[in-house]
Amino acid sequence: MKSERETTESSRLESSSSETDAYYYRARYYDASPGRFLTEDPVGFLSGGINFYEYVENSPLSFTDPNGLQAQPGGACCDDKKLKRGIKQVQDAFANAAATKSAIFQKYAKCLQKLANDPDVKCGPPPKNQPTACGYHSPLSPSTTFITPNGSTGQGGCGPTKGTIAHEMVHSCIQNDLAQPPMNTIDEEKQAYGIECQLWGLACNCARDPKKCGY
Repeated sequence: MKSERETTESSRLESSSSETDAYYYRARYYDASPGRFLTEDPVGFLSGGINFYEYVENSPLSFTDPNGLQAQPGGACCDDKKLKRGIKQVQDAFANAAATKSAIFQKYAKCLQKLANDPDVKCGPPPKNQPTACGYHSPLSPSTTFITPNGSTGQGGCGPTKGTIAHEMVHSCIQNDLAQPPMNTIDEEKQAYGIECQLWGLACNCARDPKKCGY
């Protein structure tokens, strides 16, 4: 079942599918989770590249693609400077002595250090079913963390970028730990908010009771 909604970006009309969480960009569908189109570029090699599924040359901070055929220069999706600063702050925190005192960091240390040492943090629009999300990660690419525009600037109810990045990294580590049984949403959010609280004193109320923060 499909519906159409008006967007402000480039005054385009998108059609979204509730079954696939994909957005229709006239020529083809785009899936925000993996950050790529679901079908090949219809112009093939004439696009100038060899990856026919990539979205805006993998540079959503610099380009948009209103029709699914051609990347066009566009306004920045996120605050790139704050995004880079947030990554550096996470790396510093994970290497700091404070991390040794964080029970949550110690629990997922190997996974978190791997994500921080080779970070793949990208700007991305919030998922359709979570329009106020500050960040999220793709189940198809566990190492990739997406930060939304509000998540990069600390607006719209989002905290500092460093907290959002660490928060999503914990989610990624939990959901990809096949040795452990699946964790329910509340317990998982306690862990994700918990690392923010233990490392920087952020979102401690959410760590104690995620229900107070919308879960």
